[in-house]
Amino acid sequence: MPSSIHFALVICFALVTQSLRAADEPPRMQTVHGTIDKVEKDSITIKHKSGDSKTEAKIAFKLTGTSRFSMLSTQKRGDKIVLVQKDAEVKNLAEKQTIAIIYANNAGDHVLLAAVVQAE
Repeated sequence: MPSSIHFALVICFALVTQSLRAADEPPRMQTVHGTIDKVEKDSITIKHKSGDSKTEAKIAFKLTGTSRFSMLSTQKRGDKIVLVQKDAEVKNLAEKQTIAIIYANNAGDHVLLAAVVQAE
């Protein structure tokens, strides 16, 4: 009987240390760009070219309180055209706009960290 208790303790210890190691690893950021397919209160779905660059795939991103958006446009300053980014909100986004996203995976969700959207 004592050996089964020791075995159970070893398994519990291994699980706890594995989860602690996973928590110590920083989240891995990834990027994707495409066009907005659907905008909802707590998520955004985009269409993007898949790995073979021929077919389009859809990917959904979870929006959180820390997800940030900016709208990219241009302004004429003197005789020069400059790129301008202004803060935006989810309600400012529309289908078929071009978007570039930085995201990380968390508990199986693609969590949107930051996005730049082309102004219409």
